[in-house]
Amino acid sequence: MFYKELTDSIKACLNCHLVPFIQGSPGIGKSDIVKAIAESRKLKVIDVRLSQCDPTDLSGLPRFNGDKAEFVPFDIFPLEGAAKPRGFEGWLVFLDEINSASRAVQAAAYKLVLDRMVGQKKLHPDVFVICAGNKDTDNAITNNLSTALRSRFITLPLEIDYKQWLEWATDNKVDFRITSFIAYKGLNGLCDFDPERSDSSYACPRTWVMADKLVKEMTNRKIPLNDFQSLFEGTVGNIASEFLSFAEVTSLLPDMKNILNGSEHPKDDIQTGLKYLIMGYVAEHSDEVKKEEEAKNVLDYITEFGNDFIPPFCMTAIKRNPKLPAYKAFQAAVKRFNKWLSN
Repeated sequence: MFYKELTDSIKACLNCHLVPFIQGSPGIGKSDIVKAIAESRKLKVIDVRLSQCDPTDLSGLPRFNGDKAEFVPFDIFPLEGAAKPRGFEGWLVFLDEINSASRAVQAAAYKLVLDRMVGQKKLHPDVFVICAGNKDTDNAITNNLSTALRSRFITLPLEIDYKQWLEWATDNKVDFRITSFIAYKGLNGLCDFDPERSDSSYACPRTWVMADKLVKEMTNRKIPLNDFQSLFEGTVGNIASEFLSFAEVTSLLPDMKNILNGSEHPKDDIQTGLKYLIMGYVAEHSDEVKKEEEAKNVLDYITEFGNDFIPPFCMTAIKRNPKLPAYKAFQAAVKRFNKWLSN
């Protein structure tokens, strides 16, 4: 399943106090989804990397209470009677890397996942649990999950949808050169992970977010991105050279003021890659649209690239400038948006 379906499925699980297990390739956004859900529900995230845990981290340490021994849980897990943290409605215990944990740690997680207990103590009723891990086929460090543990949660496989990722990237203000490149290249541009390859780096949602920080840093310092090709190759792998060539043509970008006043028109021989870059650039500056005529001029300009460019352009532009839907030109164009998403 893709991001939206996965998010809705996780929310349904949490509403029933069931435990979802997100399984997907490295770097495709499992942790980001969990954090976004926690933020939307005002839950404080408790990140537990099970691959680094000992069984006693989940069951507690023994101590004597009179002539009997009992297990005392660590304070990482909120128990019954605990006060909610200020500004939060509860907690989200994120058991990450669960299928990288040893069999002993997996066994210790049985009671936590199904019975909502740590040792002999019950979790607070406002504690929710989500598990995550890599796929066994991805050459990641994984151990087979026992059938007993698998029966204690709901397995949700995560796959990548580059269009949904572009929506997320737009919401999170990822640089337009990156989003334009991904829109141009599609899924192969967003993620070229291959478990059989020995490359030290590869493109995936996580590494593109890292690249975004580098792009913004170089731009703020007015340093050409090509001066750091090795740095970008170490971030997103072999596709870095293609991305840098794509981003280098920013000198060919049109004047936004001329697009707004209707005096700018695309050249007839413009290449497809540059069209995507210009589309991202215009969407990035859509907050400069102040009146109906300018909205029409912008859409007329993008339409000259072809009708297929209108829906993705509207998706990005409206998120940059929430006032755009008030213009009739955008109201007419945005009707194509759902058709683009469904393809």
